[in-house]
Amino acid sequence: MFSLADVAGFNPRSSSLAKSLKASRSRSEEIDAALSLERRQRRRVRAVQLLLLGPPESGKSTVRKQLQLLYDSAGFNAERHSWLTAIYLNIIESVRHILQTLEEDIVVEHAMLGATSGAVDPQLAPPRNHTAERSGGRAALLRERLTPLLDVEQRLTHHLSEIVHDRSMNSDHLSVGTEWQARTEQLKPSSSALRCDRDDLGDHSRSMVSADTLVDSEFDSPTAHDKAEKEELLSEVSSILRASVEYISELVGLPDVEVLRANRRLRIAEWAEYFLPEIERVSQRDYIPSDDDVLHARTQTKGIVEQVFRVSASNVTKYLNVVDIAGVGGMKQVWISHCENTDAVIFVAPIGAFDETLDDDSKTNRLAYSTQLFKQLFSNRLLNMATWVLFMNQVDVLQRKIAAGVRLNTWLEDFGDRPNDLDTAMGYFKDRFHMIKDGIVPWRAHFTHFTSAVDTKSMHPVLETVPNSILRRHLHECNCDI
Repeated sequence: MFSLADVAGFNPRSSSLAKSLKASRSRSEEIDAALSLERRQRRRVRAVQLLLLGPPESGKSTVRKQLQLLYDSAGFNAERHSWLTAIYLNIIESVRHILQTLEEDIVVEHAMLGATSGAVDPQLAPPRNHTAERSGGRAALLRERLTPLLDVEQRLTHHLSEIVHDRSMNSDHLSVGTEWQARTEQLKPSSSALRCDRDDLGDHSRSMVSADTLVDSEFDSPTAHDKAEKEELLSEVSSILRASVEYISELVGLPDVEVLRANRRLRIAEWAEYFLPEIERVSQRDYIPSDDDVLHARTQTKGIVEQVFRVSASNVTKYLNVVDIAGVGGMKQVWISHCENTDAVIFVAPIGAFDETLDDDSKTNRLAYSTQLFKQLFSNRLLNMATWVLFMNQVDVLQRKIAAGVRLNTWLEDFGDRPNDLDTAMGYFKDRFHMIKDGIVPWRAHFTHFTSAVDTKSMHPVLETVPNSILRRHLHECNCDI
């Protein structure tokens, strides 16, 4: 009778081992499947991580404000009144910048005239600029008239530093404006970066304090007395501003100011261009910032700021965790921790700044810096699996400069003899950034949009499309139903 023992090479112990190995593999596969299911479920509930990156003054914070306006309009509206401080400071800084630049130019011109008058025959000396002399005298008088407005700047800056300090428990510091930055930083102690607990989002669309909300805390005063003092300060500034409207308008219209702007020795920032003609409206007693006012208000965020928004895509609601990282070029040790589990990156490139240099490095072109930063970040292996969205921002600024006759090939040698028009310029900038991308990771998912961050009408369709695309990809990767 045939038996297994008669089979050559049969070993009962080997058969038992095979069964044991098979059972082990089965258990291992079950564990792997359970872990995979757990990862998918965890991915379903966690917020979709979106990094907002770009160079200084590219419009990142404005993009974040637009996201808040679109996905958290109640929060945006609740913060309107709190933006008064930033708007007033924007105006005062602009006035002081114009006065200083004008006065410095007058000093230089007088020094040149003094140098030539002693060494050259008066008949051969260059003609005196009587217009400049009149502007110089008028500028001195205007500075005197505007002294009350300039004097209140420090108090407003201190006011803002207290606001930041009150809400700095879990946030990196916020500085408003460029000129008052150092003073504000001295008044505020540093603290750790603001982080979001993604496992405890609850039912709220915004589970943390943002940089913009820090400004809102001016009305979360611990005492009625403090609140009254702050309201009194804002009322005082409003009154001083109303009394200064005529003088500010005259200052901006001085012939020498127009000359300085024409020869690029005076650069007025985009937000100043917006607010200076609006001073009469902004100074009214019952003034409440409009959407456009808030979007144009200049605040300089330093460190890392997070906001969470509830976004729906294909009947699925997810939380979008937007991480606005400022100073990313020199803060690798800080922002690198946010790359883990990043689902998408929005890089904001200020193409309207092609003819400008960095504030802290007059030899570095802002567009060149943007492309270098984009290359550095796009090469980061931790962001390999993220969806990349490139916002070619400041199209409105680019259009105004081209219309004013600024030649792109004056600043961009490789622009060559291309037509100096908007469509050609946009195509050039797109090719320039795509060339960087294709030279690093050509297969990486990416989208490109030309944007004007302050233009709500054009931005909201983009900001509705981008999160939808990101969420759809996220849901597909975690095997959720779409």
